[in-house]
Amino acid sequence: MTRRDLILAHLTENSWETSGEIGLAIHVKGGTLRALLADMRNKGQIVSGGRWAPYMGRTVNIWSIAPPGTEPVAVPETEQEKERRRERDRETKRRSRARTAKVAAEGRNADRQALPWATPVPDLRGAACKGADTEMFFSADEADIEKARAICLGCPVRLRCAQWADSNGEEYGIWAGEDRSARRLEVAS
Repeated sequence: MTRRDLILAHLTENSWETSGEIGLAIHVKGGTLRALLADMRNKGQIVSGGRWAPYMGRTVNIWSIAPPGTEPVAVPETEQEKERRRERDRETKRRSRARTAKVAAEGRNADRQALPWATPVPDLRGAACKGADTEMFFSADEADIEKARAICLGCPVRLRCAQWADSNGEEYGIWAGEDRSARRLEVAS
């Protein structure tokens, strides 16, 4: 079940909840959840409203399932916003990988209790990307994307990489030679 499915299932039972309440119920943290909710609102799956939250001293968004016939909201992202988002995602991924490496170096157990929100990294020994510049896998430059795909093309652990990326919700970057939408098709077949 995807995070979107979890959100829809939760909101079916509990209308007009804040993102914090939804996050606690489905175990998804702040920024990821807010981005998902905004995207789902733009696609017409859910709607938002406002409610005064005296404990926060401001109005907060509350969310509910969209009524039948709700039209998607087209909110185009500017090139500047896209590049800012990509840079933020690259930095987040760099930090995440650094935390994962630190946990592995400290010899913590396989279920990665220090990072409970992350799926354990699979055994990708022999991966073609080992030692390659990871920036090219998250670049906006078409030349870098093509280089990353070429590296993945003959990789012996490509299927395991695709399955891990899909189960871990990797929305950005090239994993197993494909972006997220193409990976889902490949893993399903």
